[in-house]
Amino acid sequence: AAPAPAAGGAAGASGAAAAAAAAGQTVPARKQAKNGLTVQRQRKPGDPAGGEPVEVQLELELPAALQKQLLAQYDEMHDEGRCVALPRRPNVVQLLQGYVGYVRDKQGESQAEEDLVMGLQVYFDKALYQCLLYRPERQQAQQALAAGQAPSAVYGAEHLLRLFVNLPELLPPTGAPEEQLQLLLQRMEDLLVYLQHQASKIFAPLSEYVPFSSFAAPAAGVGAVHDGGWGKAAKQQLLR
Repeated sequence: AAPAPAAGGAAGASGAAAAAAAAGQTVPARKQAKNGLTVQRQRKPGDPAGGEPVEVQLELELPAALQKQLLAQYDEMHDEGRCVALPRRPNVVQLLQGYVGYVRDKQGESQAEEDLVMGLQVYFDKALYQCLLYRPERQQAQQALAAGQAPSAVYGAEHLLRLFVNLPELLPPTGAPEEQLQLLLQRMEDLLVYLQHQASKIFAPLSEYVPFSSFAAPAAGVGAVHDGGWGKAAKQQLLR
């Protein structure tokens, strides 16, 4: 069940807005979802129509089949104490380059997609320890990356999905034109559809997952799987 709103939440917010307007201050409009983007507008007192957008935040939703993949991973780790074995093939680099090749074959040009996957690869390598691992997976990561490999050369589709869940939080709101961000969003959605169509080839069967004990002694109890940042975001997105 959704949590009950805090006492005075909505009333307090509207009261604060009224007070700001009375004081002659610029009042931030509430965020509005628009075509996969959340637009933060500035509204001046007495201007009910609002003003120009000043900040735009991406809103990205995974296809249903990929959402099920995330939940299956979560259940396997939480209930069975097992996670995907490393290294993965195809890895993140191979997956992203496969998408670029697919686009090139389809439309003959792929520069925009090459730029996109280069950025996603950089984000993946930087975000792995920050928000893409459960706590028991950290020991596995230390062992798998001990030789200095980039995470994107070791991890695969399972963890790439977690990046997409966290991406709206990792990408700060921007003042870039909405049209530019819509194109970016469309390319990300196209990539997700590509991953969905490749699902049978890129996701490891749950039967091939390995127990946490194969690389580290888990904390007391199977229930000691902690969300490392991404789990909460994933469940919030999947349940909305």
